Amino acid sequence: MIDDKVGITAKEQHIAEYVREKHKQAQTILIINKLDLKRKESQTNLAIADYYSLGFEHIIGISAKTARNLEELQTLIRTMYKGKRGKDNAHLPLTVNHST
Repeated sequence: MIDDKVGITAKEQHIAEYVREKHKQAQTILIINKLDLKRKESQTNLAIADYYSLGFEHIIGISAKTARNLEELQTLIRTMYKGKRGKDNAHLPLTVNHST
């Protein structure tokens, strides 16, 4: 998870390099949090595009504070897990905890 308020730092670049070395880009979700703090809604897709430079296949921007895209994140996790396990995963105990 990357804090969009901070952006891509050397730490994120190092982690991305490790994931690439292990050939795990397809099994990794890069989550960009706090997109709502410094960007308007119309600017978020452009902002997320910047993060593709890290080499991940799955990138999703969220706002934990406002619960933005948390359901989409759950769906992506379930889809990826199902693809790996090859069976229904509706039983996975994924919850969204949203407190304001």
